Amino acid sequence: MTLAGRDITGKPAHLIARAGLMRTFQTVRIYDRLSLADNLAIAAQQFDAATWVDEFFRTRRLRNAVASSEQRATSSWN
Repeated sequence: MTLAGRDITGKPAHLIARAGLMRTFQTVRIYDRLSLADNLAIAAQQFDAATWVDEFFRTRRLRNAVASSEQRATSSWN
């Protein structure tokens, strides 16, 4: 099995996720009023380094994490 031209056969889940493949849990929560890219960006946030403190103070780390999530959510479409 390949992902973006790289063999991911037998790789641990965390390495596959870092390579860009993400999944949702069975209790799918789609935000109807958001675009597909926004929904994917929300799902990608589980890999961010930002903490609740970053969320509260809207730090640079949070802004970088959001930008990274948005980039991961849309990179496969470009």
